[in-house]
Amino acid sequence: MRELDYAPRSAVGRFSVEQVRRARRKAREYGVNGSLLTIGDDNPKFGKTDAETAHIIGLSLAQAKTSGFQVCQHATAGCMRHCVGKQGLSRVFQSIPKARKRKTRFFFKDQESFLILLWYEIAREYGKAYELGIPVFCRLNVFSDLDWPKIAPWLFSDFPDIRFYDYTKDPYRYSRFQRGQFPDNYHLTRSYTETMSKRTIDRILSSGGTVAIAFRNGNKRDIPESWLGWPVFDGDADDRRFLDPGAHVIGLRAKGYSVNDETGFVVNWGVE
Repeated sequence: MRELDYAPRSAVGRFSVEQVRRARRKAREYGVNGSLLTIGDDNPKFGKTDAETAHIIGLSLAQAKTSGFQVCQHATAGCMRHCVGKQGLSRVFQSIPKARKRKTRFFFKDQESFLILLWYEIAREYGKAYELGIPVFCRLNVFSDLDWPKIAPWLFSDFPDIRFYDYTKDPYRYSRFQRGQFPDNYHLTRSYTETMSKRTIDRILSSGGTVAIAFRNGNKRDIPESWLGWPVFDGDADDRRFLDPGAHVIGLRAKGYSVNDETGFVVNWGVE
């Protein structure tokens, strides 16, 4: 496995080649024949970042409990209805959500093998980027909301040069992040839901955090300049949330059928 030649020294020796091969065989038993990771342009949001200057990878599991296993403990009615995991090409090609469900079942049924293979694939992508001389950025929760520092804390220390980042609706996990109890190379953005109070938003932003909110203006996909007295930063220009300024609302334009949301999950800022 030549790709491991370029793995960072901190990752060398974590797992053997034979362990990786065994994990790959286990993946096939669960119907996972391709890569665990989504690479660059395979995800439209990742594709917003120039592939010549950065290599973005992510793990796309099946959202909420659609696989039979819950990966979003704090999901609300609004976010389950309008989850981006149900939009885009996954609405057209049923093979996409089916593949995500297989990966999710693999994760829960044989987590040890899953993590070995995930480690190998991250090392492989790190090796590719190393040869190109570009940084790697990784989202472990593209459509899920799992506590990766508890699941696999060694991932972050094995790959200190990779910048990991995610959104979360988990208030306790985000609180740990804001208190500096997360790996230095893992950034979190708090996701808004229809159940979040202004008091909670004020507390997060006043302490330098960020809250991502999906906006619409009537039936238009617009974001405001400010909301509830806080400046809004355009989050659609780049997926790399760790570049966002602190103490800002991160504005995301409502996508697909969520522009017609009536749950409050999407904020309709143009309506008094």
